[in-house]
Amino acid sequence: MAQPKKRRKFRARRGVVAVGMVLAMVFLMLVVTSVVVCDARDSDSARNREQADRAFFAADAGIQMAIREIMDEADEDGDGGVGTIANDSLLGANPVFNGAPVVVARQVNNGYVSISAFGWLSDCIKKITLDIRTITP
Repeated sequence: MAQPKKRRKFRARRGVVAVGMVLAMVFLMLVVTSVVVCDARDSDSARNREQADRAFFAADAGIQMAIREIMDEADEDGDGGVGTIANDSLLGANPVFNGAPVVVARQVNNGYVSISAFGWLSDCIKKITLDIRTITP
């Protein structure tokens, strides 16, 4: 009769080990899932940051082009205005810097020239405004 008691203990232990393995696998699955979700969020934020940087640098390049036009007193991009870049409402005519289109507008108010550049890429839009005081000799 001692023999059946040993078998029962062995079967009971085998059941506990199976339950323990299932719980360990569920825990491992949760850890792996959380790592994958966090990695996906990091990837999205890195992509958004890259697009924002590219839009900013495109706007900066537009400001530099507008300043060059003002200093040379010439309409170098052919949009009909000195100090404006692609300000002619033709979407296909906008200059593109590193994949980001740019538009620059210019206003003159009370001795100041205000230049506003817009660079955009996907959902990211960056605006840079530069105010220049004009001095008449």
